[in-house]
Amino acid sequence: MSAVNACTRSPIDKTYHDKKRKDFKGHPAEFKKATIALARQRHKVIYRILVKGEIYDASRLAASTVERARNTAV
Repeated sequence: MSAVNACTRSPIDKTYHDKKRKDFKGHPAEFKKATIALARQRHKVIYRILVKGEIYDASRLAASTVERARNTAV
């Protein structure tokens, strides 16, 4: 539920979900697999905040997302 809601509220999450949908294009459950992938990524962020004590920084997350997109485009 969190991942589905994040797609409508967060541009970073929406971009990641769209990228995963493109990756799973042609699969019978592309939306479901992309949503599970987004949920897993969100779980990793929550884990780092709660267990490792890292501070959430949306700008750092956005910068890493853009950097990763540039590296895969090349």
